[in-house]
Amino acid sequence: MDVHMYCCQLLNEVHLNMAIHVGGLVAIALFYLLILCVGIWAAWKNKKSGVGDSTDQSESIMVGGRDIGLFVGGFTMTATWVGGGYINGTAEYVYLPGYGLAWAQAPFGYALSLVVGGLFFAKPMRSKGYVTMLDPFQQLYGKRMGGLLFIPALMGEIFWSAAILSALGATLSVIVDINITMSVIISALIAIFYTLVGGLYSVAYTDVVQLFCIFVGLWMSVPFALANPAVSDISVTAVTNVFQTPWLGKIHSSDGWMWADNFCLLMLGGIPWQVYFQRVLSASSATYAQLLSFLAAFGCLIMALPSILIGAIGASTDWNQTSYGSVPPIEKDESDMILPIVLQHLCPPFISFFGLGAVSAAVMSSADSSILSASSMFARNIYQLAFRQSDRDGRVFTSEESVQRRWKEYFEELMNEENEREKRVEGVNSVEQKVDKIRKDEVRKALKRMKSGKAVGPDDIPVEVWKSLGEAAVEFLASLFNRVLESERMPEEWRRSVLVPIFKNKGDVQSCSNYRGIKLMSHTMKLWERVVETRLRKVVEICEQQYGFMPRKSTTDAIFALRILMEKYRDGQRELHCVFGDLEKAYDRVPREELWYCMRKSGVAEKYVRVVQDMYERSRTVVRCAVGQTEEFKVEASDREIVWVMRITIFVFGALATAMALLTGTVYGLWYLSSDLVYVIIFPQLISVLFIKGTNTYGSVSGYIFGLLLRIGGGEPYLKLPPFIYYPGWYEEEKVHHLTKEVEHVVVQKFPFKTVAMLASLLGNAILSYTAKYLFESGTLSPKYDFLNAVVAKHSKEIMDKTILVSNDIIILSEMAPVKPRTASSFAGTFINTEVLIDEREISLELNNECE
Repeated sequence: MDVHMYCCQLLNEVHLNMAIHVGGLVAIALFYLLILCVGIWAAWKNKKSGVGDSTDQSESIMVGGRDIGLFVGGFTMTATWVGGGYINGTAEYVYLPGYGLAWAQAPFGYALSLVVGGLFFAKPMRSKGYVTMLDPFQQLYGKRMGGLLFIPALMGEIFWSAAILSALGATLSVIVDINITMSVIISALIAIFYTLVGGLYSVAYTDVVQLFCIFVGLWMSVPFALANPAVSDISVTAVTNVFQTPWLGKIHSSDGWMWADNFCLLMLGGIPWQVYFQRVLSASSATYAQLLSFLAAFGCLIMALPSILIGAIGASTDWNQTSYGSVPPIEKDESDMILPIVLQHLCPPFISFFGLGAVSAAVMSSADSSILSASSMFARNIYQLAFRQSDRDGRVFTSEESVQRRWKEYFEELMNEENEREKRVEGVNSVEQKVDKIRKDEVRKALKRMKSGKAVGPDDIPVEVWKSLGEAAVEFLASLFNRVLESERMPEEWRRSVLVPIFKNKGDVQSCSNYRGIKLMSHTMKLWERVVETRLRKVVEICEQQYGFMPRKSTTDAIFALRILMEKYRDGQRELHCVFGDLEKAYDRVPREELWYCMRKSGVAEKYVRVVQDMYERSRTVVRCAVGQTEEFKVEASDREIVWVMRITIFVFGALATAMALLTGTVYGLWYLSSDLVYVIIFPQLISVLFIKGTNTYGSVSGYIFGLLLRIGGGEPYLKLPPFIYYPGWYEEEKVHHLTKEVEHVVVQKFPFKTVAMLASLLGNAILSYTAKYLFESGTLSPKYDFLNAVVAKHSKEIMDKTILVSNDIIILSEMAPVKPRTASSFAGTFINTEVLIDEREISLELNNECE
């Protein structure tokens, strides 16, 4: 009878546990299904709204078309750091005896990180239109240096994803008792799938749902855990030693430097991450990017409150009264699992499943962001700018297909070439003011100025059509232009053009560089340009020394003015220093960021700035040559190709993170080390590239090496990496493994060597940059030793050779004449080349004195 009753009780317990496990599995399945549906819906919404048509698809995936609003943006920016590691780690440190809330630095450190990022970094990054965090590095320091900086950035993203996926598997195994491998693989596949489908849009919208689940799930669990009889009053255990040391914790004077070092790591090291800048660059404006950062800082603090309370509950629990057992989690080396342990053993089953959903949501909100960030950097900064190379070996092609391909490669490379000179476009306030509607007389004047008999663009509509229609055309065009002005988006047909190469009658006829590309554009679009240009010329004052693209001024006028100037100086026997500027490629690609800066600096209304920006965006062209017409290409790399590279790398990086989470036992140590490298290497590089004028590749490489050596030299206990640099205050302690009982000797570095390494990297960058610049510019080192092309101009040798043509007796004006630009926009001359070397009034006054 007793045996029968025992068997019945055991059977009932098994059925009860099975019901609990099935209920947990159902809850997790429903949650995953909800996240998957939201991700697919976001991708469908993005496609239906036409964002992918109006912007590049790759840019839409990376930065969401730059139209993320405050609501969704605030949630997804908060989810930058509120992930599985954030809520689990905060609860763990509050629970850990000897640490407590005083050492739970993540909520306050990351919140301040977002504030600092919003104050100093969000605006310059967003206003310059970057797509990834690595863009400014590659523009200033070159592609190779961008590739080097990609390494710690990629390590941080992949190891972070692997660490939180590993934590998710352990959490699910604790509460639901399911296979860790299966839970990690399913979670990763769902995150990878909706990220593949919708890019940043899916990630952002799922972040809204995930943060809501985290907030609701954890706050539902807290009251039940507090009400458990095994939990003492947390206000008492905060300052009194009941079951362990008080959970408020304290900072000993001997640990002060270590605490400060870790806090700086969180506050400053939390800035140079692609997951953060992906949100910044997705904002519709620089001001919005700052607001998103401030909102997220507040959100981080709010979302940390339930984790802090759960950690305090764990420290206030008599575990002998719970189903967990008499041995507390700290003695089982399960303090990192304190949050799921509290949910399972101190809350009712159905409540613990809500909390489990919150943990799963936190993990997925971090994993999808990190995977997307890593793939974005690889696709844009590694594949697009490093691997994808054009054919430059000068081979003679015979087939029509090869000739067409070569023309396409030549002009695609020419028009998309990186601007090698230093970009220092400082921020300037935009002029927000109402602009008047376009009047009929403006259209009429622009139409009258258009010359007849010109080659037509891809739409085959010559200007003669509009002229022949008279007032009907004027009325229609005025209405059309006002719609374009209001929407700040012109028709997509206007963005297409045809390039026709014309031989210059000099050099090798088989060399593409001896052809001038003439771009044929829509005449209607040219009319729109003229209307806007006329309005801009009323605002912008062009200096008298400007000759390019000015009415009634030509290169011939500039040559004669220069000749007269030289004759007057020769008559007065005064020295005249002339500088030759090689303009061979000056107008193949307009430096757009400087164009926007000059417009804003000149007081142009922001409405017109955005209208002109729209004229440059998403432009596409084909090359029409003797053997036919090439395929269409954008004035940038192939977008479809980049999209596919992103999709492949999203899967590859996701699979890599999943494999590391399942197979690598030191994933947390790898992530700790990589996050330190982001702090000591990328953060000082980011400061240098944005705020320190004059840094170059030599300084960047030096700073990289300094930071790497000083950080690796300090060792990493998690990876059992011994130090080879022993900083002041170090000591060795013995640690006994809780399972194997093996004694490990660990070197503890209490000196703030991470922050010192970061500062050394920053100073090394600046000092070595200025040293290299001085050595080359002073002539101490020959330009031929500038193997990184970081200081000496690319064509400095040719420029210096041409200055030899100028002497007191022989002046060859034909050799000094600037090269006529190949292709240009009517707007470029309005805002570029406005600076002159010599003030005209000073020259005139000096010459008059000499003549007297």
